[in-house]
Order: sequence, then structure tokens, then C-alpha cells
Amino acid sequence: MDCTSELLANKIQQHLQKNFGRTIETASPALIFRASAEALLGLIGDNTVPAGIRKDKREVHYLSMEFLLGRSLMKNAFNLGCHEALKEAAARLGLNFSDITEEEPDPSLGNGGLGRLAACYLEAMTSLGISATGYTVFYEFGMFLQEIYKGMQFEMPDPWYEKGRVWWQERADDECMVSFEGQVTQTEQDGRLYFSVEGDTKVLAVPIDMVISGYGKTETNKLRVWQAKDLPKVDEFKRFTDETYDYPPEAPESFAEDINKVLYPSDKHLSGKKLRLYQQYFLVSATAQSIVRRHKRKHQTLNNFHIWNVIQINDTHPTLVIPELMRIFMDEEGMEWNQAWHIVCRSVAYTNHTVLAEALECWPQELIENLMPRIWMILCEINTRYLSLLWQAFGNEERVSAAAVIWNGQVRMATSAFMPALPSTGSALSIRAFCKRICSRINCLYGQKNSITLPTESITADGSRRSTRVCIVWSANFAVPTVISPNPKRWRR
Repeated sequence: MDCTSELLANKIQQHLQKNFGRTIETASPALIFRASAEALLGLIGDNTVPAGIRKDKREVHYLSMEFLLGRSLMKNAFNLGCHEALKEAAARLGLNFSDITEEEPDPSLGNGGLGRLAACYLEAMTSLGISATGYTVFYEFGMFLQEIYKGMQFEMPDPWYEKGRVWWQERADDECMVSFEGQVTQTEQDGRLYFSVEGDTKVLAVPIDMVISGYGKTETNKLRVWQAKDLPKVDEFKRFTDETYDYPPEAPESFAEDINKVLYPSDKHLSGKKLRLYQQYFLVSATAQSIVRRHKRKHQTLNNFHIWNVIQINDTHPTLVIPELMRIFMDEEGMEWNQAWHIVCRSVAYTNHTVLAEALECWPQELIENLMPRIWMILCEINTRYLSLLWQAFGNEERVSAAAVIWNGQVRMATSAFMPALPSTGSALSIRAFCKRICSRINCLYGQKNSITLPTESITADGSRRSTRVCIVWSANFAVPTVISPNPKRWRR
């Protein structure tokens, strides 16, 4: 890419004047950072194209509850090959380049290894030319600011978005509705049952996209975060025109704001567990609707959905995307169960990271039943069909109960993710333990193990890279039996 320090210096000055009405002498460091970021975004737009617009590539949709991205100014400059030119442009303008980069906040969308791995995968796929999109929830406070006072650490809120919003673009044309709670009603037409949810609580999901550049690549990918917003209240205008409001007004509780507030709210109490489930379903429902809508625009049919899309679940948090896809395919697109299940089983893949309790989530069935009743019905149907296979294979309650998706009032998310998905991936140690704990209970159902290996790289003590092969769990796709005869007495609810 032809990018000189003179060109970048001119672009920074132009953005300062055009967008902020400032010169280099009068602009604050924060405005200079934003002008520098906009200059790089202009170069990305002029010299690259979004990978997702191509119809000849299978797309990866990477779902994770967190992405730990790091700062983007230096990263994008390095990927574009103009890192040194940007430094020289700052010097031309009499600026200290490190002062500019320090103005950029870290996107507060993750706080640990899971989020960092997700960010690395997304950036690596972009650099490898793989068409991919990352999806997560928009968090106001995904991390915290650390303050040290008299030798003690204090955690303060980190309002990151306002300073870093230059990289993000709201896509209101792709917003969708996510439904919680309510009652499921069913009607019969032409010998088929149709389901709908009434009395539900709806939340608007608004996508905000960030361009992800790859090293030396002419194609870009994106990270999409979903921001929850309350629907406009129809009686709000009337309340003011009729002078029925109080002053000062009481701050109304916002259900949507709670979804966006923090990453991993405490789940020690029932309210925290509910909020976590709200966040997880909000992510998967908005994402699944967006993927399906986009696929229909590109291919005009959903029969080939699994050919052009693969949905990667990063840990068990996004597992509800499986029943959510079933809901969309059946309730909104009119598919029969077997057709929808065939597509879902060939579209979703699961990555396991550890066998600790927080990575093998189990939810009380009452929570899922109350917060997302239609999803609960679909999970019950999946479990019923799956249990019929388990009873045929094992014939004793001890082995069936160990392998079931739902048992004793608990919904096991790891089994839910592994059982219908494509071959599952993970690190060598966690996969070995996962095989013993989960897979060994059910592997005889599927005959020959369908295992694959994943090439990875590690850093040795001397700083060199070493290629390794990581063991991958076999696939657990199962065919739906022609005759289903579940025994309700054996399914403890």
C-alpha cells in the first residue's frame, strides 16, 4: 500500500478541520487520536473490501461472550504497512506518537483468556483470508479502571466507548427484536402445529460493527456487538401532553440497560443468574436472526444454509444458538423438525476450553422455562429424542442420566453444545479431560470416531515458534430415529 508520512499528516489535519473545526495547535490529544484513527479508517476503506460480500466463500460466525481486542490504532497501522509512516507523520506535525496512542482506551468487551483467544482467532482468520464475523454483547463496563490509594486497589467504572467510538459504526438497518418470557400458544393448520409466544417482553438489538483488518490483506472482516435498547413507549408522549408527569421524574428501570451493563454479572443470587441467561440468549437470538436474514439475501433459500455458514460456539455461553436456530427454521421459516435439525447439526461447532464448572454450565430448568419458554420446549424435544437413543444403547438409568441433556431439573449446556454439533475443538489438556467426562458416556452411539486434529503454534523458551498438533473430539452428529418412543417416567424433570 502506497502510504507516506506526508499523506497521513495531511489526512489528519483534514479530519481535524472537517470534523472538529480544530487545527493541530488548538486540538486536544483526544481529538488528534480520533483524527488519526479516521485517517486509517479512510485508508482501510480505500484499499480493502469486506470479505463477507463474496458469495463463493463459506462464512465463519464466531460467537463469544467476550472479545479482548486491545487498542486498534497501532494494530491497524501495522496491518496496513504504514506504522512507520504514521510515526513520521506525527513528528511532521510536532506531535509525540506515544502520546497519541495513549489516548485510545481498550474496548471493554472482555477481561480474560477466553476473550483474548476470541480476538486472536478473529484477527488470524482475517489475515488468512477467511471470511469471518465475530459476535458479542456491547458492555458498558466489561473491565474496570484500577485505582491505587494508600496501597489498596479500588475498582472504578471504565466508560470506554465514548473515547473509542471512532472505530465503531451503528447499523440500524440490521436491528432485530429479541423476545423473553411470555406464554407459548399453539395452533393447528393443515395437520401441522404452529407455535407463537404471547405476552412476551421485547428488546431491540442494535448492531454496532468494527472493521477488523488483516496483515497485508485486501479483505476485512468485522466484529459485531449487540446493544440492547428498550422499545419506545407509546404512552410516553401522552404522559407529557396530559401533564401527568411528576418533577423531578423518577428514573425508570431499564431492562435493556441491564443487559448491556457488565460482563459476567455475579451469579451467586437468582437475579444474577437471570441476567446472565438474558445476556446469553440476547446474543444468540440477535446473531441467529442476523445470519439467517443475511443468508437469505445472498442465496434466496435456507436449504443450503449449512453449506455456506459455520457457527462457532466459544465455550458453552452461546449454546442456546442451537435451539434458537431450530425456532427460526421451524416457527418463522416453516421447516419440519428433521430438515431443521439436519441443517443445524451441520452448521454449529463447539470449542471447549476447560472442564471447570464455569465452562460446563448447568442451568435450573425453571429459569429457562420461564425466561424463554419456546426455547425450553425445543430443548425438551431435543432431549426426548436423544434419550430414546440413550435408552436403546445403554438400557440402564445410571448411564443414561450421566449423558442426558436435561436431568433432575438441570440443563447441561456442554452436552447440549457437543451432542448435535460439528467436531468439537479445544486445547489438548481440556479436550482429554472433556473426553473422559462427557464424550466417553456417549461415543458408542455413533460408531467410528470422527476425529480431526488442529495445528497450533506455541512459543518456546528461546522465543522460536513450534508447531504442534492438538487432539480434537470426535463429532456427535446423530441421525433422528424413524420411530420415537420416549418413556416419560424415565426422564426426571
